[in-house]
Amino acid sequence: MKDRDIPTFDLTPEQTALIRLQYDLDYAETGPKAPVSGFSYKGVRLESRFSVLAELDTMREFIDALPELMARRLVSVWCDSRAGASYMIDVREGYWVAEIEWAIRDAIMKVSSGHNGISIYEGRNSRADIDPDWGDEDC
Repeated sequence: MKDRDIPTFDLTPEQTALIRLQYDLDYAETGPKAPVSGFSYKGVRLESRFSVLAELDTMREFIDALPELMARRLVSVWCDSRAGASYMIDVREGYWVAEIEWAIRDAIMKVSSGHNGISIYEGRNSRADIDPDWGDEDC
């Protein structure tokens, strides 16, 4: 399917208002907001869908927790505020090494109590998907 072949549909004003209300509720429930949705930190672009201050702080701590040579391989980290603690990480093209997947997982777990999944890309190529992990050995 080409981009121009994406189906579209019309919404009534009431449907549009309900969708907007749900978005506003989701946004409000995510906690205190930062004045920006993202920024560059040590050469890595950090972004939060809803500009959640705690998510941006966690991502900054995550970069600090990575071994320096692994952190330099990253382009960006995006946190999906709607899913909470769900990350999309982009590695610079040509800089993928097998160890980076585990360095990322270990660094996230070091700075937080867990995550709802981590997707790692190198450019447009999906390289790894790490299942949610909240440190529960029984799961």
